[in-house]
Amino acid sequence: MNLLNTIRFDTYNELDVTVRTRLRKDSTTAPDFDPSARFALQLLDRLPDICARHGEPAVEFVDKGFAFRSHEPERSSTGIRWIQRTVGYEIRFLLRVMYRAATMRRTDVSPPSSILEGEWPVCSKCLLARRIWQYIGHAIVLAGIGLLIAVLIGTQISTSDHLPVPLGLALFPGWFPCGLVVATLLYQHSANLVLFRPITNHDKVWIRTHPGFADAFESDGTTSEAR
Repeated sequence: MNLLNTIRFDTYNELDVTVRTRLRKDSTTAPDFDPSARFALQLLDRLPDICARHGEPAVEFVDKGFAFRSHEPERSSTGIRWIQRTVGYEIRFLLRVMYRAATMRRTDVSPPSSILEGEWPVCSKCLLARRIWQYIGHAIVLAGIGLLIAVLIGTQISTSDHLPVPLGLALFPGWFPCGLVVATLLYQHSANLVLFRPITNHDKVWIRTHPGFADAFESDGTTSEAR
């Protein structure tokens, strides 16, 4: 299997597939439950044995919850608009927090998070890509541990009171915080095996899919939309 084809961004024309969802029953029994502030959704539809990302036969169904959130939840005509926590979202959120902090504006650094649960078909490409991104994240974390060991050894054998500049910069800010932020984003990316449009309704969700998945889903009478 070609590694570049596995980890590259998909270039096919995406189709939106609408699936039915519902609020998880145990999440609605809390006295302070507010579906516009935080919720847990469950997938109702049985998805075809086709990978949503690549349109290839699924090798397994992954029982997983995908996280959604929005800074000061954006309002829509239905009252909610929750965005999937992808790498792009996390980078935009981080930049917004940094900008508001630099301009002395108040910001919520931990907005409420909601979740969409279900069983999702994934193919071998998805699983391989997930392992690749995770291994790169592991390598970054382990590199930092190696730097810390090098610093400890250097301070023991060095006659100088200062660390070498390259080693110091590699440790800070190279590994901490920059490297750890990158590793966190890679772990986040590896977890998003399925991509979604923003949630605006508790009764349905739009999955961003490969045309092959949309065709298989339409065979059950469901309509998909080109984007």
